[in-house]
Amino acid sequence: MARKRRLASDGDEEVEVNQETQGESPQPKKKRVSSARSVAHEGSMEKDTFNCSQAPDFPVTSEAEVGFIEKVTLVNFMCHTMLEVPLGPNVNFIIGRNGSGKSAIMTALVVGLGGKATTTNRGNSLKGFIKDKCSYAQVSIKLRNRGQDAYKPDEYGESITVERRISSDGSGSYKLKSHDGKVISQKKDELNHILDQFNIQVDNPVSVLNQDTSRNFLNSSDPKDKYKFFLKATQLEQMSTDYQLIIEQQDIIKNTLDRKQETLPAMQHQVQELEEKYKDIAQLKNMKEQVEDLKKERVWAEVFETEKLLAPLAREEESQKSRLPKYEEKVATCQEEIKNFEDQWAEVNQQFNAITQEAKQLNGEQAAICNELKQKKNLYREKQSRLRKLKQEKKTSENDQKQLMEKIDEIRQTAMRDLESERRQRQDALQHKRDEFKALESQLSMTNHHRGQLEQAISRAKEKTYQLRTDVNDATHRADAIQRQLRDLQGSRNNKLKLFGSWVPDLLQRVEQAERRGNFHQKPVGPIGAHLTLKDQKWALAVESCIKKFGWAFCCHDGHDQQVLKQLFQQVCAKDNIPTIIISKFQNEVHDVSGNKPRSKYPTILDMLIIDNPVVANCLIDQVAIESVLLIEDPKEARQVMFQHPPAKARMAYAMNGDQLFGGKTARSYASMMDKARYLQKDIEVEIRQLQQDLQHKQQHRQQCQRDLEEVDKTIRDNVRELQKAKQKAFREQELVNKALGEIKELENYEEEDLPDVTTLEEETAEVEGELETAHNELNIQQLKEAQHKEKIQNLLDKAEPLKTQQHNIEVEMETKKSHRKHFETKVKEIEDTIRKAEREHENMKKLVRVKTQKASEFCERVTTRRTVKSLETEIIQKTKRIQTEEQNKGRHEDITREYFEAKKRYEGIMESLKNLKKYSRRLKMVMEQRAKAFINYRHYIAIRAKFFFTMMLSQRGYSGKMVFDHANESLSLQVNVEQGIKRVAKDTRSLSGGERSFSTVSFIMALWEAMESPFRCLDEFDVFMDMVNRRISMEMMLKVAKEQQEKQFILLTPQDMSAIGSCRKVKIFRLLDPERGQTTLHFQPADA
Repeated sequence: MARKRRLASDGDEEVEVNQETQGESPQPKKKRVSSARSVAHEGSMEKDTFNCSQAPDFPVTSEAEVGFIEKVTLVNFMCHTMLEVPLGPNVNFIIGRNGSGKSAIMTALVVGLGGKATTTNRGNSLKGFIKDKCSYAQVSIKLRNRGQDAYKPDEYGESITVERRISSDGSGSYKLKSHDGKVISQKKDELNHILDQFNIQVDNPVSVLNQDTSRNFLNSSDPKDKYKFFLKATQLEQMSTDYQLIIEQQDIIKNTLDRKQETLPAMQHQVQELEEKYKDIAQLKNMKEQVEDLKKERVWAEVFETEKLLAPLAREEESQKSRLPKYEEKVATCQEEIKNFEDQWAEVNQQFNAITQEAKQLNGEQAAICNELKQKKNLYREKQSRLRKLKQEKKTSENDQKQLMEKIDEIRQTAMRDLESERRQRQDALQHKRDEFKALESQLSMTNHHRGQLEQAISRAKEKTYQLRTDVNDATHRADAIQRQLRDLQGSRNNKLKLFGSWVPDLLQRVEQAERRGNFHQKPVGPIGAHLTLKDQKWALAVESCIKKFGWAFCCHDGHDQQVLKQLFQQVCAKDNIPTIIISKFQNEVHDVSGNKPRSKYPTILDMLIIDNPVVANCLIDQVAIESVLLIEDPKEARQVMFQHPPAKARMAYAMNGDQLFGGKTARSYASMMDKARYLQKDIEVEIRQLQQDLQHKQQHRQQCQRDLEEVDKTIRDNVRELQKAKQKAFREQELVNKALGEIKELENYEEEDLPDVTTLEEETAEVEGELETAHNELNIQQLKEAQHKEKIQNLLDKAEPLKTQQHNIEVEMETKKSHRKHFETKVKEIEDTIRKAEREHENMKKLVRVKTQKASEFCERVTTRRTVKSLETEIIQKTKRIQTEEQNKGRHEDITREYFEAKKRYEGIMESLKNLKKYSRRLKMVMEQRAKAFINYRHYIAIRAKFFFTMMLSQRGYSGKMVFDHANESLSLQVNVEQGIKRVAKDTRSLSGGERSFSTVSFIMALWEAMESPFRCLDEFDVFMDMVNRRISMEMMLKVAKEQQEKQFILLTPQDMSAIGSCRKVKIFRLLDPERGQTTLHFQPADA
């Protein structure tokens, strides 16, 4: 049913508006807010706490089934690392302090639904939305998809999730997922179809109004800008553009009609001339038919001649096949004889292995017998040694006994001697021995001290020898390296590529050969250093220190080229000197790195290099980032710049001496590992002279180290000899000390000696002699056993020798038979190759016959002929010449026929096209006239509808006003009267305060909402310039509109605290966390500062 509304427009003219509603019951009219509210009442509204929790008294009606946003998820997007915003079906407040990321959510809505970065007024590129220090950003938006208007409900289900991923290089991708998370599509066109189905307009400023658009609209006072905003918001601008495009197409159609109409007379005349020629040339047709018949006969004559060649080839094939069985039989005979020999050899080998195994076992037993014999011999020797020792002890004891007996007799004869005198003599002798012992000990201590000094000297000399040998080796290696480098430099006088190694010219020559053979997709580039030239030679060491190993590297286009180049490296390069290979797609233009260059007075490495190949330049930019590496001459200045105030975008810096410096929080520096440049130096002769001097110094240093080493070796030998003498001297002195100590103990312990007991020694001697006899018997038995085993081993060797000879003879016979077999197999292979060749030729000839027969059958039916191909060709040539002669005079029949029918068809086509174009042009003109009238009416109705709702929205605050449209001049002005009273004069919005202007803008936008059909509306900080009263009235207005339009979704972003509204089923509040900025207030300088 329809509801009729009336409003006062310009000139107090009453206009009747019909608003169609579907599925709504008539709503009771509410009393309009009086425009004569008292000032006291307005003041009380400002003082009251903003509480609208009872205002949204929503009746329970159906929600929108398609298009509204259920959830927004942000990952690494702008200031949010991970944020999930669930949204309700009607009113949603997203609140938070400034900087908390409210606008980022609105930006995510636009970007996630396919909008461009420029549409958001937040950046010019999508990669600018990626959070700092992150490699990607992702926005997921879940849209409801229910009811009759659902988009492909069988595939997507009750919701559609649009997921857009943004990479760090600015590229992006889409994923359209179903309700259960399954990816249905990844195409932008599918997203556009969904947006068209749901009537979602992310680029419509009324559907999604951001801060910048709102601010510009508030600050703009130009009526034309407001009119453009009105057209764009109501999509009238798009309709106008489409109509203008159709009008341009009408002009193009008209011009096409005029141009084709002009060509008709000439085409008609051409068709008439070609028709006359076509009738005159028809007599040549019979002669051409004869030529065609001859061609058919000639084709089949060639088939018959080819079939005659099959018989000789078949005979040759059968002849070769008949020779094959004889040689195959000889191969089988040789194979059988070889098998017999192999069986004989295996049998003999088995016997030989059995003998060998038995010999191994006997050898093991022989080893055990030898070990046991050795033990017996050792035991026998021990018994002999013990017997000799006992006999010696017995003899000694007998002598001692004899001496004691003599002493006893002597004592008995001198019993009356003076014992006191003997004691004093013994004391004197003891004292003398003690003095002698001290002197010997002192001498031994000195000798040991001297020996220790010699050992320490030898140890120090050996350490020095090790160090000198290390120095000699280092000097030798360094001299060899300098010699190699010198040879490379001397060779680079004629070929600078030898600076990178003597093998580089050979390698590049092989690369050229491989490239000519087509082995590479694109020819590799390298060495990289060969393509570099310095603008200033003083930076050679710094640049090489930065580039490092990449100076010797090669660039390849892809992995295939890398594998081919690796094979060439293995042929030319040493295993420990293989260059690095960098895979990077070749481009003919150098990367644009102007945005990455540091803002500094110091040059970068890229500034100092002249690079003759864009592939090399791009490689160094990608691998080393030479565009962001500074060159600072003074190392002290470089440290001061990078450690204290590092320039923006400066990754690192190098001093002229090659020192590397990093800035920022982890500021550090590294000394250069190089003392001079290798391949960027300009004057090679100076480098050669320097290397020659270094080589001479290294050789002199090596010679000096060698002389020092010889002197130290001589000193060691002298000290070793002296140490040996000292050890011998110490041994002798130790024996004297021990002897003196024994004599002292003997004098101190002097007492009467007992007679030694010789009987015990005699018994022990007899026992040992018995054991010796037993050991001797066991030794003889073991020797006999050893001889027997040796005899067994010799017998086995005698048996093995004939078997070995027999085995050798069998091997000789077997090799002879294998040689015969190989000869016969070669013959078989040759015959088989000949047979295959004959079969292949026969088969090829058959295939040729089939091909020619097929071609002839395709050309015409089979024709029997006895004529040769040559005679047929002669006749065809003669008749063709006659036809050509006639055609030269009158023209070719085919050409004239083709030109005639083509011209006729073209003429008829143009006539038909003109007819259709004229009909289409008349129809298009009529439709455009209808559309133009409908467009004017539609614009008029939308303007009236907007006027009515604008006036109604202003009345909520007690304001009055109107929207003045001038469609002819494309202008729209807003006139608002904020004064209350009978005599009210409408004012332009420029004369209003910020809050009044914001309220008027909100009223204007809500009026436009009524003129568009979008499932959701989004406003960002709509109340930022409003006072408390305007904000409250605006909020009541919006909630009222939301109450009436429950099938629409409203998303409102504000920094204000909306907790007073109170959440309910239709109102949802989402609060963002405070920003992590470490600040609570902004510090402004005074105005007079």
